[in-house]
This record gives sequence, structure tokens and C-alpha cells, in this order.
Amino acid sequence: MTRGGDAQHRDERGEEPERRHGTEDPPLLLGHEQVGEQQLSPDLPADFVAALDDDLGVPGALAVVHNAVRDGNTALSAGDKDTVIDRLVAVRSMLAVLGLDPVDEMWAGGAAGRGSDTHLRKVVDALVAVTLEQRQAARARKDYAAADAIRDQLAALGILIEDTPTGPRWSLAGRAGAEPDR
Repeated sequence: MTRGGDAQHRDERGEEPERRHGTEDPPLLLGHEQVGEQQLSPDLPADFVAALDDDLGVPGALAVVHNAVRDGNTALSAGDKDTVIDRLVAVRSMLAVLGLDPVDEMWAGGAAGRGSDTHLRKVVDALVAVTLEQRQAARARKDYAAADAIRDQLAALGILIEDTPTGPRWSLAGRAGAEPDR
């Protein structure tokens, strides 16, 4: 018997996963682009609910999600729009219970979502500002080795520091011609 990434690995149907769902098949969670936005359902699959009711059996619940995704991908490949919608709603509803719905605004990068670019920019700016304050304090103490180490650590993370008469400014490396971020 073979395992994991071995080319001879077969699923419970005896098929190689790559052959059953090739790269030409669109994944179910992108199905909302083809069938339109669907409302989540409060009616969750019974086996999903049973798994979570059994001492919060997340592995069992994820197995139900996996099976629904597989069924949805099969329907998507076959062009069965009704089954795609049914499986898409079921998968998204189950993932929403787990806080993992990929279409949720939190993950989609919407302006109000915690996964948004605006939120991320604010967090990164605050973290870099704290680090630059530490660097400025080291320079004020004439601890140039510590100041240089902070600058080098930021550079290793892709954050370039430019010392100006008005204070340090930072930008992301690899953004030629970009305005400094701060």
C-alpha cells in the first residue's frame, strides 16, 4: 500500500486524484462566480452537525466538508448547475460555522473586513513605526550597532528605511518608483 504524495496513491474509488479532477476543472468554491451569489443555509448537513455535536469533532466535520466539495466539483465538471448551487451553499454554510467561509467579507479583503488591505496597511504601518522608534532611540543613545541591526532586520523583511532630515521613512522593497509608505 502506498501513501500520501506517492504517484500510486488512489482514493476510495480507486482513482488517482489528478485524473479525477484535473487542473481544467474549476474548484467548487469559485462556483459562486458561475452561479451567482447564494444565501447561506441555516440547514446544515446532518452528518456535519452530528460530528460537531460529538465532542466538537472537527475532523469528522471537515470530512463532511471535503465530501461536499468533491461532490460539488464533480457536478461543476458535469455542468449540473442545481447540484453545484446545492453543494456550494452547503460547503459555504459549513465553513461559515467554522469561521472559514472564503467569500466572507473578513477574508475577501473588503473595506470593512479584517482581511482588508486597508486594515493590513494600518497594522504594518504601526509595527514599522514602533520599530523605527526603537531604532531612533538606539541612535539617540549612540548605539549605532543596534540601530543598524534594526535597519538590517527590516531590510530582510523587505522594508527599506530612508533617513531624511524630517525623520526616517519606509517603503516596501521591489516597488520601483513607488512613493514611500511613511
